[in-house]
Amino acid sequence: MTAVLERMTQAYRSAVPDALHRVTEELANCGVDQPTLLDELSALLLKVRLEGASEEEEWVLGVMDRFVGWCASASRIDAVLPAGIEPATPGL
Repeated sequence: MTAVLERMTQAYRSAVPDALHRVTEELANCGVDQPTLLDELSALLLKVRLEGASEEEEWVLGVMDRFVGWCASASRIDAVLPAGIEPATPGL
């Protein structure tokens, strides 16, 4: 399991409702690129589906919607990197 997927899984399993949203946004702002985040969210979604947690599947899909921009612009996760910071390579 990658460090990114591990953080997402911990956030998903926490009792905090918006934890996965916040962790994904934090990772994006730290420079983890969109393809990596989407791959890891897809891996988490597969884990959730294999566990048979259909309602929780919507939590992951909601984060993906916000990150890809399939939702209202006010709800999107937009990475805002500090000046001079380049996106990170996969694996953190």
